[in-house]
Amino acid sequence: MNLLLKLLQYRTIEKLRQIKENFFTLFILGPAILTFVYLIAEPYMRAVADGVYRLPSEPKIEIFAVSLILLLLLSPISSVANEFYPTQSADSYLDALAIDYVQKFLALLIIRITKNIPTIFLLFALEQITAIKSIGSSFSFYHFAAAFAALVQLSVSQILIVLLAAHFGFLRLTRLLPSAGIFFLLFLLSINSGFATELLLLPFAGLKDIVEEISVSFFTHRLFQIPAVLFSLALSIVYFTISLYLYKKWAIIDREVVEQVLGQKTVLIGIKSIQKLIQWLKGQEIASQVVRDLILTFRFFSSAVYVSIAIAVLTEIGLIVYAFRYSNKGTGFEIAVQAATALATFSLSSLAPTLIKYQLPFFHLERSFPSKPEQLYQSKLIYGRIVALPGLFITLSVAFLVGQFDLNTALFLILKTLLVWLLVASFVGALVFEITSRPTLAIPFVAIASLSIATLIIRVWWLWFFVYPYIIDKLHIRGRERAYILLMGIEEENE
Repeated sequence: MNLLLKLLQYRTIEKLRQIKENFFTLFILGPAILTFVYLIAEPYMRAVADGVYRLPSEPKIEIFAVSLILLLLLSPISSVANEFYPTQSADSYLDALAIDYVQKFLALLIIRITKNIPTIFLLFALEQITAIKSIGSSFSFYHFAAAFAALVQLSVSQILIVLLAAHFGFLRLTRLLPSAGIFFLLFLLSINSGFATELLLLPFAGLKDIVEEISVSFFTHRLFQIPAVLFSLALSIVYFTISLYLYKKWAIIDREVVEQVLGQKTVLIGIKSIQKLIQWLKGQEIASQVVRDLILTFRFFSSAVYVSIAIAVLTEIGLIVYAFRYSNKGTGFEIAVQAATALATFSLSSLAPTLIKYQLPFFHLERSFPSKPEQLYQSKLIYGRIVALPGLFITLSVAFLVGQFDLNTALFLILKTLLVWLLVASFVGALVFEITSRPTLAIPFVAIASLSIATLIIRVWWLWFFVYPYIIDKLHIRGRERAYILLMGIEEENE
């Protein structure tokens, strides 16, 4: 027990140091951005509370619940793997100490639970706000019991998935994402078959029931049912027991496998052609930095890569649903295609701020080379555009597969989506050096800046030729200044 408390004490000290170093971002700038986001979302939450939106059908609620659960389970895979198999961090020194596996596992579980608290808190806070706006108050013990049950089951499920994936070789992207895709496809095919669906979702049953009740509670504000909470806690105990046993059995023998996966080289198709093209246009220095960033992305430097791809995929699914449910032709569908392009572009290009955060500990290498702020800025701008290109191509492919266009309309739609892609990707790339140490706060700020202007361009497309050249010129100046500050280390000294 003393060792467990020591481990948690050192983790707490580490977190307090991080909070101290980022005090301004966390307690001044962060709340300001979140308040602004809340003011934008508040009218929609009020509409939900007033019953403007109808309760979705049961299959739609199930699809939403399963999609959210898969996203929550898969997005922190790399983070959980680094926690339990610390091959590239200072935590690896703990393996040489006489620390019992049980105490080490409990410490890692508690840390994982604390990292999941913000996600669960946000989910339940949104439900509580709409309930308060609708019925004045919805205080209930079951709400907090459900939140606790969902938090614990989510955490132990993430750990169990990582332990199994590491042992059976599924941590690689080429195996993990297709497996999740096949599972989701089987779920969609069996969604109306009753028993088959329940059997398929049995491992997530407790968590799925809680998420579904949250979804329904947004519209009906009813209380949670105790069976879902009890079932979730029961599954959590089972998963905890299995995970502890597997950790004691596999922790050492799987470490080498995980290290090979994390350090595995990824061969990118066409990377040489991209490098030659950028080198011809911008020079060797910028081309080298862009290629390095692309390689890091396709090696999945962070779980944020999973999240970005998942959001982009959900955007394309939303476009397909819109085409079949509402309309697959006309102005409305063209606006939907452009909106999907903007969202997919933003979800992918927003990897740039996360990449900067990942590269900050190694920035002394950039300073030791004769790198120029202009080159650093241009490399991230080009990276944001390139990494978002798949979103543009996939959106157009989906649009032409499910939509109805004549030749002139199709060519005009391609032009408008190209303008939207270039606008959003350029804005994200240009603002990538804002709040470099906290991408989770920078991304909402960049989203407001880019998507709000994209909304205007989608409505009146020809404004792009007036808005884009003027704003992007100002952003270039700002981006070069921020790149200079980061490259010179001035911002770090101020902190």
